[in-house]
Amino acid sequence: MTDERPTPNPPLWLVMLAAAMAGGMGWGIRGQYGHETGAMIAGVLVSLVLVFLFCPGNSSIHVIRAAALGTIAMGFGGSITYGQTIGLTHDTALIGNWAALRWGMLGLAIKGGVWIGFAGFFLGLGLGGKRYRPFEMFLLVLGMLTAVVVGWWLFNSPHDPEHKRLPLLLGFNTYFSDHWKWEPGVEFKSRPEIWGGLWCALLTGILYATFAKGDRLARNLALWGMLGGALGFPLGQSLQASHGWNKPQQGKVTVSYDGKKPVSLLELNAEAPTRYDEARVFPLNNPEGAKSMVITWDHQGHNSWWWSIDNIEIADEQQSLFAENFDGLDLGPFVSESESGGDGTDWTASLPSGWTMTRGDGHGPTIDHKVIDELQTNNETIAEFDGWTFVDPASWNATAGQGRDRFSKGTGVIAIADSDKFNDKSGAKFNASLSTPPIHLTGIQPETLVLRFDSSWRQKKHLMEPITRYFNWWNIMETAFGTVMGAVLGLGLWLNRRRVAVSSEPDVSPLPGWLIGLLLAVHVSLLGLVEFSKFEWIDGVYDLGLMMGLIPLVACVRGKCWPYLQLLPITLLPIAGKTLRALADPINPSVSWLAYFILPMLLAVTLAVCFAQKAKPAGEHPAFIRNALLFCTWVYFGLNYAFFGFPLLWEDWGGRTPNAVLFFIAAVGLTLTALFFSPLGRRWQWKAWQRDWD
Repeated sequence: MTDERPTPNPPLWLVMLAAAMAGGMGWGIRGQYGHETGAMIAGVLVSLVLVFLFCPGNSSIHVIRAAALGTIAMGFGGSITYGQTIGLTHDTALIGNWAALRWGMLGLAIKGGVWIGFAGFFLGLGLGGKRYRPFEMFLLVLGMLTAVVVGWWLFNSPHDPEHKRLPLLLGFNTYFSDHWKWEPGVEFKSRPEIWGGLWCALLTGILYATFAKGDRLARNLALWGMLGGALGFPLGQSLQASHGWNKPQQGKVTVSYDGKKPVSLLELNAEAPTRYDEARVFPLNNPEGAKSMVITWDHQGHNSWWWSIDNIEIADEQQSLFAENFDGLDLGPFVSESESGGDGTDWTASLPSGWTMTRGDGHGPTIDHKVIDELQTNNETIAEFDGWTFVDPASWNATAGQGRDRFSKGTGVIAIADSDKFNDKSGAKFNASLSTPPIHLTGIQPETLVLRFDSSWRQKKHLMEPITRYFNWWNIMETAFGTVMGAVLGLGLWLNRRRVAVSSEPDVSPLPGWLIGLLLAVHVSLLGLVEFSKFEWIDGVYDLGLMMGLIPLVACVRGKCWPYLQLLPITLLPIAGKTLRALADPINPSVSWLAYFILPMLLAVTLAVCFAQKAKPAGEHPAFIRNALLFCTWVYFGLNYAFFGFPLLWEDWGGRTPNAVLFFIAAVGLTLTALFFSPLGRRWQWKAWQRDWD
């Protein structure tokens, strides 16, 4: 039986913003804790936000159950391995490999879709007004576990990397982790995947809810969850991949005396402004007793950057010891189809006598592997820009443009390291150096030599570089994952708000207390063993997310106290334990135990038990959801802030500071929503929180 309540209609902007803040903060924090239990942080925050906004005035136990179900289900996808899938999009060896990028992003969409699809499905199942009995839930999860085995067999087997056998379906590759076809000859640890099994499990649940129960909200919210995950995972990773593909590039001038370790004379990077036409002068500080020296110009880069030099001279106050302007080189016509505008005396790769050009690690086109029966390699390069080469400035500008004609000091023939043009084919990376022949120093007085050369340096710094240089990009990626996921899930529930039909009727036959106590003892014991013991056998029993969720799901649908315990102490337990394990002070462990474990767990248990005891047969205490949201927001923020090392805004920024700031903003936003927004009145009120206690 459901109430004849008006359709919940919270402001769409608030739904999406609050869910985005909850998802971004929760998933960003998940990155420190990992896997199933870490994902439940995002689950509890997003679920509490959504039931708070969409169940105004409904203090039923079923509202709390819906939030608990969404929390549990958010952990199911933690069984998926996606670290190597992310690697396909930004690993150093694969930067520029568009096929690997596309394959990695497709894998992230598939894995993200099923992960968040579970959360949407079970949250919708709790909000749709359909009653699920404990034994019915047990059979449903059992059927989903069976589907995992079938789906794994279809999509994720065989997995035998030792014999070069990885998953195929009808001859098509279905493996989205590290693969020798992406990086031939590289040793890596191939990870088994389970995404196919989880997709089959999710589809099994959707089919049952749709046709056996007529639960359209569970079906629809599962689809919106799939969309949120399929969009959120690739969009979040696109930030990290963009950074990986556009890492800071550099130019460097060094001098080496008598073959010893080079000494840096000049370093150019994103902080060095573009200088199209500049005369550079550097004292060489040649040491006493040095017999020879070599000057080297080194450039590493890819898109949008280049460096050209000309008119090199090494001299002391009395004489010119060495000079080179490259004008003695014979130039020929462009040979690549991509280059045009020359006059037949355009370029050469031939070096002046005694000079050397060295291509460093990673230089050249990224291999474009097509995952078909045989490995196919694309080795196309632009020969005219393959390392340091020598060009006529007019021909260079004719084929490349973009301000290259502004190097007015470079005349005749100039030396160029044009990583921008080299990157145009095959996403090639540039890493090459140009060195003078050994220059003899016999008879030269120490610390008298000076290096002069003309330079055209062009860099393109990202507008956000002053801030993004502090980013921990993995954490930024996960925060973006959660932000998109939360916003889309909130949008999906808002569009299906007419299907929210949570019953206000009390339980007809709740599970007895002794059974809840027994299930609680078993679940907490197994959870502790999975997270903190070294017994390998326990992973085979309880490490799969769906298996870990079996007892909580069954206990939630009719257990009187379990939803309270699930939202607060059960979800918190592994997070507090992992924080303690990471930060425990070996000298004074009692303080660590008190701050990171005992106090958070004591508060969580106290809140859960107190509100459960205040509950009446006709309904739960209306203040619980607000207070649970406030507690979860700040306890997870606080534990993660400690994990980050307490970064302060006014101190020197590190890789954790930007995310700490983002999480603080999200925590404040969620706090303001919980304290001052009235879902029933659809307006902000100064004492909205107080009305729940009246």
